[in-house]
Amino acid sequence: MRALVLWIAAALLSSSVMARADEVQSGPVWVGARSTFFRPSDSDHGAWGPGAQVRAGLDEGWALEASADFVRHYAGGTSFQVIPVQVTALGYLYPNAGLSPYLLAGGGWYVGERPFGPHVGAGLEAQLGGGWSLGFDWRLLWTAAWRLTDSIGHPYGNRYRARGSMLVGSLNRRF
Repeated sequence: MRALVLWIAAALLSSSVMARADEVQSGPVWVGARSTFFRPSDSDHGAWGPGAQVRAGLDEGWALEASADFVRHYAGGTSFQVIPVQVTALGYLYPNAGLSPYLLAGGGWYVGERPFGPHVGAGLEAQLGGGWSLGFDWRLLWTAAWRLTDSIGHPYGNRYRARGSMLVGSLNRRF
């Protein structure tokens, strides 16, 4: 696994793979397929699952993402599915560079587990040229049970707790 991560990093940093800053296509919408590794905090291991995302450029260096994934977990001879549906704001540190790190924050609905929770994280996007890009990010998740009668904690009665993390890899096309 470690060798695979190093190989991907070397490929991304290669000048023959990344687009130069003047070749980065600047269309306002990205559409992409993604693969997500979701590990709940109360699980011994996580699981990979497919997904899709759409990003819309808001302004120089800012984008809004909507995504959905399908992850099936197996535990104790049974299986259960979690469908994370997330809305995320992304802030690119070097928006027109061939390799751009970004910070992210948003909220998600986790169908099959808990109803809602915020997430934060960081990622890296590599422009491949011709409007294509690769993205990799890590997200820390919190979820809450809705308790509208609970007056302690959050003003709306929610108590958030760390619920796991996600690793996301995506291949995007910019239009």
